[in-house]
Amino acid sequence: MGRKKHSEQDYCENQVGKLNHRKRIKLRLRKLNGGGYSIFLAMSQDRKWQYLNLPNLKLSGKKDDRVSDDNILKVASNIRDNRELEIIKSGNLLPLDWESKEDFLAYFDELVKRKNNASNWRNTRKKLQLFSKGSLNFGEIDRRLCVKFSDFLKSEVSANSAKIYYGIFKTALKQAVLDEILQKNPASGISIPTVEMETTFLTLTELRTLDNTPCEHPDIKNAFIFSCFTGLRFSDAKSLKWMDINEGAIIKRQKKTGMIATIPLASAAKIILEQQKELNKDSPHAEVFHLPTNANTNRAIKKWAEAAGIKKKITYHCSRHTFGVLSLDSGIDIYTISKLMGHTNVTMTQRYAKLSDYKRDKEIQKLPEL
Repeated sequence: MGRKKHSEQDYCENQVGKLNHRKRIKLRLRKLNGGGYSIFLAMSQDRKWQYLNLPNLKLSGKKDDRVSDDNILKVASNIRDNRELEIIKSGNLLPLDWESKEDFLAYFDELVKRKNNASNWRNTRKKLQLFSKGSLNFGEIDRRLCVKFSDFLKSEVSANSAKIYYGIFKTALKQAVLDEILQKNPASGISIPTVEMETTFLTLTELRTLDNTPCEHPDIKNAFIFSCFTGLRFSDAKSLKWMDINEGAIIKRQKKTGMIATIPLASAAKIILEQQKELNKDSPHAEVFHLPTNANTNRAIKKWAEAAGIKKKITYHCSRHTFGVLSLDSGIDIYTISKLMGHTNVTMTQRYAKLSDYKRDKEIQKLPEL
């Protein structure tokens, strides 16, 4: 049944795609709750998308009604063509030029608005802005530029983040092909491979050693230890406000995912909060932790870890990995950990099961000898 529905939808979208060839105003379909599709017109002008519903035209979407649906699409196409001709004659719209000067960044912004969870799309947009210095038209996007953007991402972020951002860039170009803005996807065949990253975390012994070691920046120390017991990312720890803490739990919208996470506070985390209240009693502020930039925070953590005699390369994000491993070692099931850490799927959490192998290796030694 699912495949049949997809087949019906694919047919309608393919027919619309043919009718949209080299047209500035596009026919678009919107799925109706009661079945079938409504039709509307979409046009990009002055970096803004404008829409016009065609309320009296609806498609059945059923295989038996394809002749009727095709006739309705022809009527919609005629309405679109007349509308396009009127606007072209008025001088407010130019015929489509394949060396298009249409703004890709504005088009990308429109795609971002359609996403429910758009954090990675927004991050990709920021990198596009930096790469293009704020100006990128469709006519400039060729294979050479796509390779350059791939290299740029690999120089700016981790390999796996670069892979995610470049994949989103390709998805946007694929949509532009479907919208008949581009004839083909110039990024097709160009990809960034996944790299198996080493995940650094602290054992409970190392965490205790670090906690017992003085740090020049008490807020950084408390925030790091707090994240080891809550799993907060740096951005969420930095923006954490006292009002986000209610009835022994953090209730906060995560900056990276946009999702609201509820994290019950362990006793160690509650103790740190009391320390923070005492630390800032003379100059209270809305934020729980007064933290510098991520880079400056990591420099302070590196110096602190060296003073503690810890040889691992420690950054603030290691606190989050530490939380994942400690939670598994404490018997918390992986699905609960996934929710606490705000992961969108449990696959992201399963890597901590691999990191927790050191405990397995230690426990196996307890078996008796013959």
